[in-house]
Amino acid sequence: MAIGDEEIRKAAELKTWLESRIRELEAELERLNDTLEVLNAVLRAGSFKKASELAQKEAVEVRPLKRGDGKLLANAYISEDEVSIVPASEVKLSSSIPPFRSFFVNRVLNGMRSRDLELAEKGALSEEEALSYEIDEDDFIRKITVRNYGNRSRLNDILSSLTWSFTKMLEKLPESHG
Repeated sequence: MAIGDEEIRKAAELKTWLESRIRELEAELERLNDTLEVLNAVLRAGSFKKASELAQKEAVEVRPLKRGDGKLLANAYISEDEVSIVPASEVKLSSSIPPFRSFFVNRVLNGMRSRDLELAEKGALSEEEALSYEIDEDDFIRKITVRNYGNRSRLNDILSSLTWSFTKMLEKLPESHG
């Protein structure tokens, strides 16, 4: 029985669709596993009340921030206009370790804030809509809250810059060995 061109075309389309669907489901499974990992870390760290305090506004998305080898650095609790980034419990970093202040705070966050304030001066943005941030720390960084991060592109820049900064900071700690 010969297979016609139409059947071959349909089979190729089905194969493409099936491969795409498998990739989507694998990505969803990875996100679900990451979310479960985050929830387990939160539950290990304390009570449900404590978890709710981590994300002052209801998080629309929880994104784990991992370095290249898969080690969890922090979790980002993302809402519409705010992101709270909480370092993983075993990640003990001080804001004095480079390049946190020089790169992440001064270049990335203050750079975005300056651009927003320029827009506010021109009337394109209100001053209240400008990016602002707060770093909660005692001996170590406990939480970084960024308000009015703007769009997804800026959010991704913030999170990737922080991931890079935390990775570099850990490399500077003698006991972590990178």
